Amino acid sequence: DAIAIFDEYKIPMPPNNLSDDQVRTIIAYIDAKSASSGSQEAVAEVVFTQDQISAGERLFSGEDRFEAGGANCISCHNVNYDAIFSGGTLAKDLTEANTRITTAGVRSIIATPPFPSMKQAYDDHKLTDAEVESLTAFLFHVDAEKENNSGSNAQMTLLLGGVGGFVFIMLLLGAMRMKVKGKSVNHEIYERQIKSI
Repeated sequence: DAIAIFDEYKIPMPPNNLSDDQVRTIIAYIDAKSASSGSQEAVAEVVFTQDQISAGERLFSGEDRFEAGGANCISCHNVNYDAIFSGGTLAKDLTEANTRITTAGVRSIIATPPFPSMKQAYDDHKLTDAEVESLTAFLFHVDAEKENNSGSNAQMTLLLGGVGGFVFIMLLLGAMRMKVKGKSVNHEIYERQIKSI
């Protein structure tokens, strides 16, 4: 079952310090809830404030620093969100994180990173509960608003900027060369020969 879940979501379960008895208790609880009703219980609607979303955006983008001084999310992750320039490509794009793993999953991964590089980056720089909640709120908002955001494509922007800059420099150098060189020596010799005839 664990392999099937990993294959579907591509995210390993975060490590935990549960004893065997605690694990058995959790499994029994899940079994009891699964068998108690044929329909799933209604999941409470997630509600975040605009202040939480704005705080999460500032933390994600690096506009605000984390209290413990950890690296901002944008250095490794990207989101397609018009208010933020494209981020890093080292780690997974988080635009649809809530769709993929639910809000609870996003919150859990931010609070207790299961990935080795992320875990190492935040081991000595733990996020506060407020920071976790703000980032969760921002990623929830990004996912909910993904249809309204075109997202910035940094690679295309850089490519077009580079090509445009190269063409401009070549034209500038060509114009400078024509001005310095003027008419060729052969042309002046040719003009003298014509006059002498």
